[in-house]
Amino acid sequence: AENIKVSAKDTQVSLANFTLKGIDLAGPIAAVQSAGGAIGEDWFKENGRQLIPAFEGFALSGLSVDAPDASDPSKRMKASVADFDLTLGDYVDGIPTRISSSAHHVAAPLPADSQNTTVQQLLALGIDHVDVGYELSGQWDEAASRIAVDRLMLTGVDLGTLSAAATLGNATKDLFSKDEAVAMTAATGLTIKNLTLEVENDGLADRLFTLQAAQQGKHLTAYKTAISGLAQGTILGVLGGTDQAALHHLASEILD
Repeated sequence: AENIKVSAKDTQVSLANFTLKGIDLAGPIAAVQSAGGAIGEDWFKENGRQLIPAFEGFALSGLSVDAPDASDPSKRMKASVADFDLTLGDYVDGIPTRISSSAHHVAAPLPADSQNTTVQQLLALGIDHVDVGYELSGQWDEAASRIAVDRLMLTGVDLGTLSAAATLGNATKDLFSKDEAVAMTAATGLTIKNLTLEVENDGLADRLFTLQAAQQGKHLTAYKTAISGLAQGTILGVLGGTDQAALHHLASEILD
């Protein structure tokens, strides 16, 4: 569906594109046929998840919302989403084991009089609007009993980017068991095989340092120097007798 526009009283919603991906009903149909008509409460308890169709996901782009604020109709709530995608596959007993999803430029202004603590903290940092996004992809490898989180990225315009990738081991098929106790036990048995974390500062750290320096009545340069010394001491405590110059350089790189 393309070029959708809805107007209702003081509310306007527009959507450039909405795409519904495939829905495979073969599994649910086969489950009902194999029951041979003996479908009752006990059958649903044992086979209910087999009735979940293999839904491949959906996507949208160009979403824009302009509506009255529910808490104060005299004010407007405006938000937009450049694009969103959800892709699912390789279902096991009704649960997708291959997932990817993303959203870009999820944007909205922050109300100056908000009572929300998080919003108040962002406003204190000089952030009066948000423009954020994320990317996620991962899949279960049954043969290797592992879950690969290929990408998890959170990003904010003029804030920064956090990226992570990981491999979880001991991921057996019990994770998808219909028995909740078995599934929970399997989940607690997951192990982290490797983890990669990358942080890119694009303004958030500077805002935090500026605010914290002001709160403590210190000059920004002096505050950064103090934090650098703290970082150096922390690294020294973790790594032990490493060259002091190298530690100082590492602490400075972290702050940069």
